[in-house]
Amino acid sequence: MSTRVRFLHTVLALTVLTVSVATSHGAGGDPYVDVNRSWDRFAEVYGRIVQEYYTAVPPDTLLLGAIEGMLSRLDAYSQFFDEAGLRQLREDTAGRFAGLGITISRMDGYPVVVAPMAGTPADKAGLATGDQIIAIEGRDTKSMPLDAVVDVLRGEPGSEVTITVRHPGQPPQVRDLTVRREEISVPSVVLVAQVAPGVGYIGMRQTRFSEATAAEVTAALQQLLAANVQALILDLRGNPGGLLSQATQVAELFLPRGAPIVSVRERNDRRGELRRAQQRPVAGDLPLAVLIDGGSASAAEIVAGAIQDNDRGIIIGTPSFGKGSVQTIFELHGGGHSALKLTTARYFTPSGRSIHRDGGDQPSPEDLVIQVGERRLSLKAMLRTVADATDAADAADRLIARFELTRDAASGILASTLDDLLSRAAPRQAVPDSAAPLEPVEYATRAGRQVYGGGGITPDVVVEEPPVADYIGELQRRGFLFAFVVQHVASDSAHIAALDGAALDEELVSAFTEYLRRCPDAPRLDEALRRELEAVRQSLEIVGLLPDVSDALAEIEATVAQRAAAGELPEALRQQLLRYLRPQLALRLHGREAELRAWLDGDAYVQRAVDLLMDREAYRRTLAGDRL
Repeated sequence: MSTRVRFLHTVLALTVLTVSVATSHGAGGDPYVDVNRSWDRFAEVYGRIVQEYYTAVPPDTLLLGAIEGMLSRLDAYSQFFDEAGLRQLREDTAGRFAGLGITISRMDGYPVVVAPMAGTPADKAGLATGDQIIAIEGRDTKSMPLDAVVDVLRGEPGSEVTITVRHPGQPPQVRDLTVRREEISVPSVVLVAQVAPGVGYIGMRQTRFSEATAAEVTAALQQLLAANVQALILDLRGNPGGLLSQATQVAELFLPRGAPIVSVRERNDRRGELRRAQQRPVAGDLPLAVLIDGGSASAAEIVAGAIQDNDRGIIIGTPSFGKGSVQTIFELHGGGHSALKLTTARYFTPSGRSIHRDGGDQPSPEDLVIQVGERRLSLKAMLRTVADATDAADAADRLIARFELTRDAASGILASTLDDLLSRAAPRQAVPDSAAPLEPVEYATRAGRQVYGGGGITPDVVVEEPPVADYIGELQRRGFLFAFVVQHVASDSAHIAALDGAALDEELVSAFTEYLRRCPDAPRLDEALRRELEAVRQSLEIVGLLPDVSDALAEIEATVAQRAAAGELPEALRQQLLRYLRPQLALRLHGREAELRAWLDGDAYVQRAVDLLMDREAYRRTLAGDRL
């Protein structure tokens, strides 16, 4: 069974955005005639419900139901925000929130610190990766939903919260900490480094374009230029976008003054705006590679599209998500406690192409929806999004890009089982996206290279890493890798920190294999391999090749079974396991930056970028239109 199918059947969850409302009119006549007729019909239905329904219905319930009904007729990006949703929206836009500054997951039923942010209250209080939060203000947190934990830990700047923490060790240490909340700035640039001699790297992977993004990228460029780098990599993989203004400011850090960046067009072309670079580029004309994938969306696509269409650099990776629409925030009457985020325009890259993907993922009439607070979303759209993912990290990236979720919300999405979702689902009639699908159309860059619209940014150089094996993916999703590293380091951190290279790899694989033997609920290697082989057998049978290779397949099955029984990992699985364990270990021992650097080791996207940037002839030929 493929990783995608297995992932779909294993774990999934949901938090939702609601969509918004607009009024469309016919081509001729008084546009308000239809509006008035619609209001009359609505008022009649509303009145009947108020007067005749068998029990009283709160007006707010009717109002929200009506709003949701209208919003379901629009696109997936228009949303209504209540007070809590509006507060979250402002935090996302500003890139700031009031809290402790930690990322949390779950281990043994309790929320666990994945990583504290440097310089935050959590960091100052001594919280570390692997610390379990077993109580908040004396309330036991076992099985407490993660979104509820986040809500309790956040609060007004200056206020305090008391948490009970269990630190892993021999024996574990339990202590109470009273931490004062502060305003936390969430960075857009998470790593600035040299990944090869003279090749600078700016990591914006899985972050957002918020109010300070352009300033952060400027500072990163200045740091790398001071180190005399000769080429640059901008990593936008998994970046779901954010503010349009910040996208244009980031793009002009790389583009010559006067270069077109993006054009924005409203309905019926009643207003259009072409944004150009207004200043000299901080990056000069240094060779540039931009990394994208299926989680790169919106503002990230604006930057990538501007770089590509101006032939300023090479785009490397896989096709981006394809969100080419612009939303405007309208605060509603009532003291700023609610707002409407409405899709008001489409954007187009400098070559004139829209990269907006069509409405193929929109709800169909048989869809089920799940209600979360005042928000709901098509279960089918969620399933399709997750089915395209190769593992939990990829799924989170796609959920964030597709539904504009926060990282915390995406983590919560992946915490519920499919059975749980189905038990909460209800039918709802829905209609496709009102925007007409856009067919792929050929366009040309400034130098005449062929590019396409209607389906994301297509890279100049396609790089796809091998899919993660089902077995490794399940270990990662269910938290066995993280839990092992936490316990393993707690057992003897000095010994582990002294190891490196092949000795460390051998230690990790051996200790992890033994750890799994002690976990009764851990995935079994022999069962995972048997499922993989059965999938191969079915594929061979479908194409009519099974009789020709049955003997060889039987021999392979026997060998695999023998090795699995002995706990021996096939080399490919061993390398994938280490690919995941090394960053976890770096995070536990040295912190978030060390983890990010560890992920870059062996990163196929980064290595391809380095190879092209250091081979100037290959770089030049790619920009000339010779796809590699």
